[in-house]
Amino acid sequence: MTTAAAIARAAPAPAAAVAALDESAIAAAGLDPAAVRDLAALFHRQIADGLHPGAGLAVYRNGRLAVDLWGGLADDAAGVPVAADTMFILYSSTKPLAAVCLHILWERGRLDWDDKVADYWPGFAKHGKDAVTI
Repeated sequence: MTTAAAIARAAPAPAAAVAALDESAIAAAGLDPAAVRDLAALFHRQIADGLHPGAGLAVYRNGRLAVDLWGGLADDAAGVPVAADTMFILYSSTKPLAAVCLHILWERGRLDWDDKVADYWPGFAKHGKDAVTI
């Protein structure tokens, strides 16, 4: 990394527009306002501390948007701030949800760990994966 790049990375990110917490949406969702303020503080602290160059977080409850946070840089090399409509790429973000679903199905007796994936998803058996178990 060049010295200029190191200095640029160490410099604080420019302030980005940040949505104010919507207290009425938080209350309507039945969320604890103090807990949501703590969440917002943690979110922004992690950006300020450099854990994430930029991020967005939306929390929905009962199908309604309750919390909408964003901040930091969408493109740290160009200094472009995150906006309300900035799109992010997420990798492997659904694996924990799939694991929880599988455990619930196992607890309910709907599947067994030794069942073949292809028993539930026939297309999975392609390319020699027919023996893979859940």
